[in-house]
Amino acid sequence: MGRQSPACHLLFYIKQASRIWNIMKANFLLIRVGCICTTWWLLLFLYNTLPASFPQYVSEKITGPLPDPPGLKCVKEGLGPKHPVVFVPGIVTGGLELWEGHECADGLFRKRLWGGTFGEVYKRY
Repeated sequence: MGRQSPACHLLFYIKQASRIWNIMKANFLLIRVGCICTTWWLLLFLYNTLPASFPQYVSEKITGPLPDPPGLKCVKEGLGPKHPVVFVPGIVTGGLELWEGHECADGLFRKRLWGGTFGEVYKRY
């Protein structure tokens, strides 16, 4: 057997590299899909392991602390419940309107303070 020329060796290595490159190109799609699926499952796992208050924590970091609700403000001022309150929704709306109150609430007569129409409530669900 005679010795092969360097050009034959070079051609052999080029063909072998070309085959390897074709295999890599064919597997590149599978690798990319695998990475996307792995990332998706990892994010899904992290989302399910986060505490329920995490979205509130993020929104507080972005917008600042939320103001205290009115009931908590009243408790801090030393006020407490005096009379029981029963909400009776109307036929047209489920809102709470002020019909009678102190002088400081004169501008709120027949204004909706809470709730809305039943159409608005149904749109939320």
